[in-house]
Amino acid sequence: MTQLVARPTALELRAADGSVVMSLDYMGSAADAVSTLSTVFGGAPVDKPYEGTNHVPPGINHVWDYMTLDERHYDEAMRQDKGINDIVWPRYAIYFDAPEVRGISLSTVQGFAAGDSWSTIQGGPGIGIVGCNGVSAETTVYPAVHEGRDVSVTAGVAFRLDDAQQSVRWIAAPEDFDPGCP
Repeated sequence: MTQLVARPTALELRAADGSVVMSLDYMGSAADAVSTLSTVFGGAPVDKPYEGTNHVPPGINHVWDYMTLDERHYDEAMRQDKGINDIVWPRYAIYFDAPEVRGISLSTVQGFAAGDSWSTIQGGPGIGIVGCNGVSAETTVYPAVHEGRDVSVTAGVAFRLDDAQQSVRWIAAPEDFDPGCP
């Protein structure tokens, strides 16, 4: 079975044997990612534009059943003025709301998926940093420049748990796991 694997800085398309066929960088072209995923899923997504708020930019959710590519329209002039040209402000993010869509497996690098029991996942490798939108499934720290300062950014894949904290509601990437994330 073909797999989509959420990673901290890119979405990986993997063959049935687990080998990486293609990597879609969250700072890359959203249009190219939508085109690739349309091929993978055998059809175009349902596009759902949304308005921005004071916390998120406007954008378009491209939805294939239970998989969403969230194309974010950050102000490019502001991106340059603030010197934030990294996945703190990604060009797109992804959300998995089910373990599979149209015969394509949706998971983390450990093989965890939406719907999995939290008790099974808890304490596994890479699991545990609590961020603004969930618990980390995997993180990576990389150097960045924000407003002219060298900084380290912790990006990751997040689990959002259900209201009872019993199972994974959805998986999202990239997520910012730095203190004070929006």
